[in-house]
This record gives sequence, C-alpha cells and structure tokens, in this order.
Amino acid sequence: MRICRLPFDGSPDGSHLVFSDCWPDCPHSAIYSLDLATSHRQRLTDPPIFYRGDWDPRYSTDGKQIAFKRAAGYWRDTLYLMPSAGGPVRAVTGNSKSIHGHVWAPDGNALIVSTQGSGTIHGIWRYPLEPGSRPQRISEGVGDAIDPTSARRLNRIAWLDQIEDSNIYRISLQDEAAPLKLIASTRRDVAPNYASDGRIAFTSDRSGTWQIWIASPDGSQQQRATNLSGANLKRPRWSPDTRYIAFERMDLHRIVVMKCEAGTANCGPPVPLTAAGGSDPYSEEYAWWSADGAAVYFASNRTGTEEIWKQPWPPVSPAVQITRHGGSWPVESPDGRWLYYAKTGTNGIWRLSVKDEEGGASSSEEMVLGPLEGLYQNGWTVTHDEVLFVIRNPNPHTSDIRAYGLRTGKLRNVASRIPVEIPLDITEISVSPDGRWGVYWQIDRSGCNIMVADFK
Repeated sequence: MRICRLPFDGSPDGSHLVFSDCWPDCPHSAIYSLDLATSHRQRLTDPPIFYRGDWDPRYSTDGKQIAFKRAAGYWRDTLYLMPSAGGPVRAVTGNSKSIHGHVWAPDGNALIVSTQGSGTIHGIWRYPLEPGSRPQRISEGVGDAIDPTSARRLNRIAWLDQIEDSNIYRISLQDEAAPLKLIASTRRDVAPNYASDGRIAFTSDRSGTWQIWIASPDGSQQQRATNLSGANLKRPRWSPDTRYIAFERMDLHRIVVMKCEAGTANCGPPVPLTAAGGSDPYSEEYAWWSADGAAVYFASNRTGTEEIWKQPWPPVSPAVQITRHGGSWPVESPDGRWLYYAKTGTNGIWRLSVKDEEGGASSSEEMVLGPLEGLYQNGWTVTHDEVLFVIRNPNPHTSDIRAYGLRTGKLRNVASRIPVEIPLDITEISVSPDGRWGVYWQIDRSGCNIMVADFK
C-alpha cells in the first residue's frame, strides 16, 4: 500500500488554504496562501536560490503559525515555523536528514516528525517548540516510520511503518532471456555499477545505514566497503582502472572518492571530489568517470540550474562547467568521444562532443534519443554502439528495457514487461565489461502497517 499526499492544508477557521507551488515561473517551490472568500493568492516564503524549495505546509491548531519543510537537496530537509500571514521563519530541526512527513502534536506544543535518527531509517520524533528543547524519539524500527498524522480530539497520533525490499537483477543483452535475481537481501539493494574486472559495486541499507558494498561478478562474496556512521551513500561509480570509487554522500550532498586495493573491498577513507565546503548550499550528484580516468563528471546546481561539470582527478584544478542549457546524469562514451546526458523535463538523451567541452560549446549539443514518453531520466547508459534505456509502459506497473543503435538508429527489446510497483521503482543500468550482461534494480516487495498510539 502506498499513500500519496498533496502538499496543502486548510486553516482551522476554513478561510484559507496554504499549499506548495512553483508559480508563475520560478526555479523552485514556495509556500502560498489562498483566501477562499476573495481568491487572493499570496506568496509566503522565498527559499534560497540553490534550494529545491518549500513543501508541505501545516497550520497550527490555533491557526496562528504554519510549519513547512524546506529542502536544501535530496535527504537534506529542515522544518521551519512562520506566522500564518507570512513573515520571519524559525528553524525547528537541522538540515542533514530526510523528513518524510510532519504534523502538529494534538496539544499544539510540538511537531511530530518522520525523520532519520543516527542512521538512514526514518523514525517518529517529537520536536518541542520551546527554544533549547531536545527532540524525543517516539518510534524507530527496522522499517521506515513515515507520514505521521494526529487526531486532535482523541489525543492520538498515527503513522505508517513501511518496509521495502529492492534487489539487483541481471539480464542478457544478447537475447530476451528472463532476468535473474543476482544480489538480494531483505532490505534495499540498489544502484549497481560494473567495474572493468567484472565486480559490482552497489549500495544497500542492510546494515541499518546506506553503505557501499562490492560483489563478485556472479553476485557472491558480498562485502561492505564503507562503514561511515550516519552517512547516506548512493550511486557508486568505478574508475576505469578499478583503483577508485566515486559516490554521493547524500548527508553532505557532495561527491566523494575513495581508493580501493586491487580486487578487494578494502577501501580507504573517502575524500571530497571538489573543493566545495560542507556549508555551501548547492549540491553535487550523479558522478561518472571519464573514459581515461583523468576526470569525474557530475551534476550541480551551483549556477542556479542543474548543469554538468567536470573535475580533474586528482583535483589539481577547479571543476569546469560543461553544459550551459541544463544537464544531469552524465555518461561519457567508452571511446571518450562523446558526453551523453539527460535534461529535466525533455524525455530525451542528449550528447556533446568531448572535444567541444573546454570552450563550453554546448550550442553543438544534440538530442540523440527522444522525446520518448515514459523514458526514465536516470535509467539509461551507453555502450560502444547502443544506448540502453528503461521506458515505462502505458500500464504503470511494468517497464521495458530497450536498446537504441547509435549507428543504425534501430530499436530492439532487451527485456519486456518487467514488473514494478510504481514508475520510479526501476532505474540505474550498468553494462558488464564484455557487453554480455546488464544489471539494474527494482522493488520486489513493499508494504505498510498503520500504527496508532495515544499521545501523552
């Protein structure tokens, strides 16, 4: 069971609605108020330009305040309070953790928040509003406790305990044989990436926090390569010589790189890819090594819009901006000639000649594939002669994996009608060094229990 909530709320007296919107043309969402008697619309917040926006406003029990979430980036949220008519905002929580729903406590003196504690599992916490008060944990278990709500008259709260089981599958790229479950646990195993020696790096929260793991080509000998307390690690990417792994620290919203001993899961401490400080408001994500291993591409919103950047490795000089008209999910072709990338909202895959990068000649960019309805922005990669991609079927519970010939312009099916629970449950394809296999992940099982507790 999945619950979807629209980010709006009504005032206790029924006179106003508050909601999150991006209008008329803004880079991120803000909180707005609508007077139901006059239809007058008023913007109440103005999030920083580098932030993803303000969401999920909630009126206090007396209607005098509004609590809302401000997202600095993925899994980097802060709860704020402001007067219901707008005005100065005050932070209630920190900004290094994900918030998956919040509600006012029945007594109106605290906020009940779904957020991460010392790990990456969401728990239910009570945040008193008195300055200097410490948050108190209400519930935290093996699954994510999300989407709290309250019954004010009954002095009771409720939330969802959600469990997801995602696993990594292997498919043949030479025929349409059925996918094989390759790496699995009872927790979430995602974001596989092949090394040039055939090993697979992936991320898993089976240990209680998101860490980087390494497996043999056949999925065996799964070993944890990182042990970072409280970290949220995602999307490992091997360097061509397998000496380094670049990945995202979602708790810092930065790309980091760690050095690994050849053929082992023994890796050193991660170091930042760029000179950006942890307090800088912009993000770095979607790392990809250049074909020669001398640089790492990544996406960042440091200019106010998401663009592709390139950082030499080792970082002997600053990162250079590559795209000028939007770009994310960079993938350099195996021969080092082309940089492929996605653009938010285009349903297509673009490319730029690597030789044009230094001059920032993104005017020479071209759309290679698309627009295709249902194309996953993060669900594709490039081989020597094809673009391998995931596309959603009209039936939202299945997707296909297809290949587009870069020389022939022909499409072929690789895997058909892969079951998925929601459209974004399958993504991040990687191809084996011999070109025979592809790996991807999908959610195989998810469910929720409704939990109810009396509030004291």
